[in-house]
Amino acid sequence: MKRRPLSRLENALEPFAVSGLGYYLVIGQAAVWLLGLFRPSFPFFLQLDFARMFGHHEWWRAFTFVLAPPLPGAPFSLSHLFMIFGWLFFCTMTIALEGVWGKLRANLFLLLCSGFIGLGAWVDYHFLIGQEGSEILALAVGFYLFESVFLTFAYRFPDYPVRLFFVLEIKVAWMAWAVWALMLLNALTSLAVVPLFLGLLLPFLIANGHDLWTRHLRHRLRPKHDLLTPDEATPGEDDAPPPLPLADGFEWYYEDDEKPLGPVSSQALLDLLNLAEISPATRIWRKGMEDWEPLLQRPEFASVLPGRKPVI
Repeated sequence: MKRRPLSRLENALEPFAVSGLGYYLVIGQAAVWLLGLFRPSFPFFLQLDFARMFGHHEWWRAFTFVLAPPLPGAPFSLSHLFMIFGWLFFCTMTIALEGVWGKLRANLFLLLCSGFIGLGAWVDYHFLIGQEGSEILALAVGFYLFESVFLTFAYRFPDYPVRLFFVLEIKVAWMAWAVWALMLLNALTSLAVVPLFLGLLLPFLIANGHDLWTRHLRHRLRPKHDLLTPDEATPGEDDAPPPLPLADGFEWYYEDDEKPLGPVSSQALLDLLNLAEISPATRIWRKGMEDWEPLLQRPEFASVLPGRKPVI
């Protein structure tokens, strides 16, 4: 397999990455929230409150804000039940992204989300809101951090089913479009929202920009004079139509530098192939197979590997 330029650096840093980092963040927030039931001031001690950071030199808040629960210091209510479901969904999202990217890239993505949203909050505090809105800003940071992960998860797994209000089942992509629309509307109507919106947008583009370009934008932005007539056209990689989505319900593991990663869906495996993260020769495995096999030999992917007949 052709290795990516940064693969050596990734291999060197991979042992230091934390597997299941999303779980640890949720466990930390849950522990802080439980302590807050007995000592209500404790969760506020960890929030990204810039007035306290700069006014009282409480610099630890720059790191501990990711452990501050969304609803700190309040008696248990129905809102906390939704918070708990939000934690469970956050775990699901981060583990799914780790299955696609590996633990190092998943860790870096969470770090980017926290860093950019924290930077956006600082811009808000320093230039737009000031000390009066510092407490509200501290609560907004946690919300934007969750939404940043949610939007990337929805992009990577658009057909994942969710139950709206625990009743109506819809695709997560539909919810993501609604979130994008609401956040864009808020950014257009309130200048104070713009830094946080950009802090959410930048990690999304860094994580998904290459995929957005190769799968959705490159062909649409091609100049018209580059388009050939059917008689002039020759088959090639750029001329081939995009493969159809795979929704067979299988969960696959794949090898990356002789290390197993996964599980991922068939569509996610196809996404990795389109992004050149894996090759047709990458060995894969799922439940029911006797041994690992190259992707090009699996009949499930025959329709997306033109010119390669599966070995049956």
